[in-house]
Amino acid sequence: HSAFRAYGIKDSVVYLRDPSQWTQFLIFFGLLALYFLNLGSLGYNDLDPVWSNLIAFLNMFSLSAVMSSLSARFVFPQMSLESRTLWMVGLAPTSLGRLMINKFLLSAIALCLVGTGLAAVSNSMLDIEASSRILSRVLMPSVAFALAGMSTGLGSMFMELGPKTPAQILSGYGGTLNLILTLITVILLVLIPGMISHMMMSNATFGISNARITLLTSLYIVLVSALAGGIPLRLGYKTLCSRDF
Repeated sequence: HSAFRAYGIKDSVVYLRDPSQWTQFLIFFGLLALYFLNLGSLGYNDLDPVWSNLIAFLNMFSLSAVMSSLSARFVFPQMSLESRTLWMVGLAPTSLGRLMINKFLLSAIALCLVGTGLAAVSNSMLDIEASSRILSRVLMPSVAFALAGMSTGLGSMFMELGPKTPAQILSGYGGTLNLILTLITVILLVLIPGMISHMMMSNATFGISNARITLLTSLYIVLVSALAGGIPLRLGYKTLCSRDF
């Protein structure tokens, strides 16, 4: 717990000291929050429930896409940036594997809080059905876990040593692969459940109850998220344990 707290404080201070980083975060999510808060004045809450539900999932897709971009920009380079001070990690009562887990947890918590909060604002303004709200509450934490796990794990697998900037780290093979895989993950996690939810709202479920579809879709989301985030994390951990620094 003390190691996680120390690394969390250190990463937060480094992040806040660089306005070029937190201003990007503020601009992207600030614009989304402004849009979500004004959905009522734009008349979207007066639409038929089928279409308001579709807009809610499109909003969650746009939110997840922004989370994907920012996780690739800020989370993926974290382990490579630590390579400058690996000698300190070697002297500390910790390991590179624990350092990776700490960074994953910190990024997953941050993405989950922002994603869940903004999705709740959007869903509240659109007044969507209960089944869609349940899917949203499963979906956004799962997206946060998958994106944080994938970016942290791949960042550890393709960890670059030396004094490189985040832009140089992202321009490599690992950064490109991470961006592509996170976008594919967002499509699998958001668009497919969104299509299923739209079918439920349109009564095109071929006689299957909405409760069973919601349960199966939730299980699908959790499974895809666990695979998308867990496999890169596991591979990244094994890579750090086997590398000779």
